[in-house]
Amino acid sequence: MDTLRIGRANRLNINLSKTKEMVIFHPGSRAKHISPRQITGIERVHTAKLLGICFSDNLSFAAHIDNTLSAVSQRFYLLKQLKIKGLNQAAMDTVFQSLVLNKIMYAVQSYSGYFLEQQIDRLQAMLNKAKKWVSFQSYKISVKFWKIKITGFSAK
Repeated sequence: MDTLRIGRANRLNINLSKTKEMVIFHPGSRAKHISPRQITGIERVHTAKLLGICFSDNLSFAAHIDNTLSAVSQRFYLLKQLKIKGLNQAAMDTVFQSLVLNKIMYAVQSYSGYFLEQQIDRLQAMLNKAKKWVSFQSYKISVKFWKIKITGFSAK
């Protein structure tokens, strides 16, 4: 195996059961996509999670958005339970910032340039649901030149 030989030559232990291969291609390419020969003993995947970000072989971050929205939905349930238990509004805002906004904003600079309009709309719809638990009336997502910004607008 070439991979193991290269690993040993560089004093690296390669665990083949945890090693995955993903061939990334440009989705807008007109040329027929030809995959290179698969490495023996290594599974080829179409999506991979690396440092909490789901990467896809066609540079789509739809899987990452799906995972993020699923996690945020679960955290909304936690916020609902905290509100029922009587947590004060300042603490609710802090919990929201810590659990929801930080989840959405984690490493967003690395993939925000690949956002589709419908993905931004899905994130915006999820943030619109936050009105039930936080003191801000609304949050607005804006993506411009590979930078994403979430702004909170207060009712005061």
